[in-house]
Amino acid sequence: MSDFQIKIMPIAGADRQAITIEVKGQPVTEHFDEQEQLGAAIIADPMPLAEWFAANWWRLRWEPEKENLTAEQQLDWNLSHRLAAAASGYQWPDLQLSSDDAAIRCVACKTEGRFTTIRFTRQLDEWLNAQGFEEGVDAFINALASRYPGSNLAQLWHELLDERHDPAAIDWRKLEAKAGYDPDEAPEALIEGLQRFYGVFGKDSVEELGSDNRGTTALEHAQRLYRSLQASRHTMSPDLTGFALQAGTALTREYQPVWKQAARAASWVRSKLGISPEEQLTNGRLLDYLGLSKQVWSQASKAQVDTAGLRKGDNQAVVVVHQGRNTAKRFSLARLLGDYVYTQQQVNSQLLSLTHSRTRRQKFQRAFAQELLCPYEGLLEALETAQPGEESLEKIAKHYQVSPLTVNYTLENRQQ
Repeated sequence: MSDFQIKIMPIAGADRQAITIEVKGQPVTEHFDEQEQLGAAIIADPMPLAEWFAANWWRLRWEPEKENLTAEQQLDWNLSHRLAAAASGYQWPDLQLSSDDAAIRCVACKTEGRFTTIRFTRQLDEWLNAQGFEEGVDAFINALASRYPGSNLAQLWHELLDERHDPAAIDWRKLEAKAGYDPDEAPEALIEGLQRFYGVFGKDSVEELGSDNRGTTALEHAQRLYRSLQASRHTMSPDLTGFALQAGTALTREYQPVWKQAARAASWVRSKLGISPEEQLTNGRLLDYLGLSKQVWSQASKAQVDTAGLRKGDNQAVVVVHQGRNTAKRFSLARLLGDYVYTQQQVNSQLLSLTHSRTRRQKFQRAFAQELLCPYEGLLEALETAQPGEESLEKIAKHYQVSPLTVNYTLENRQQ
């Protein structure tokens, strides 16, 4: 049984049907009606819902959550990722769907309001295996498209299936979706320009760049990174001898939180360096392990580019480092190492890039950097209370040379 299911049940003598949407067996359609009766199914026409899933399939499957969106960008994102946008005169659950590549996040919230006819009661935050999500959505759309072969839905479904069996179409649609565009809405120059970087950066890394909140400037960003990396004389070559990244990046049936995988990798590096969880990883030891000259710290790039790296054929990577505070540079270099670890067996990920999106790869980087610089075990030793105050967090952050936010995020990860 799929972790994501949309069940429809005909109602005798009515055009509408009973619809139940379940996430890991939990009915997000559960609600109180105007008579305060609790029910698991809503009564509505399922066609608008199916058309919404079909029209937004690529963005639902591949577009991650993004930071720093403008009001216009946020509205556009909501229309493709929040179930309420299916509208058509019906009230749908407040369910938000987003991708991290390997999995789909489903966030449902309770609804309130004086003028609502029904109040949805289910609240959840679950990660679903992407394949299971696809199966649930496909089964729902296919059932209705088969029942109404001449409908707009049937045409949408036919076109979608054709694209999903065409490698060139898949490539184009994924780049479009990750960049935040509906099908055929992205500028051709943007997609074609990004595709030209496949041979230099690798296809997976180009898609990662496209996932960042940059819109049409993603291509300009790629071009700036390329120029900066071509001009750089700094290379890193961390020793990963004996290390193998444990399973977790593959599309397994059960979703595994990426921070666990990242924390194990970071602990391995600290162990290799002989640093206890209570010790600070100094700038000197970090640079030595990366094989970087101390000049990279004082001569950070003055150009407006992010920290990035480009793999070479000899297990090295050319790097550029942005200017900034000591803590910011430490964290970005730790993230860069995390990306080097994450992509070590990926032939299509020559570019090592840090973005603001929430793909699995970016989440791995951040969790890796947190554990490498500010290990959880060391935090537990330093904490004087289960609910540390601002002063305690700042003291720990100063010891590890990280920001207080990094300390907070490290603690929050372990609560997932």
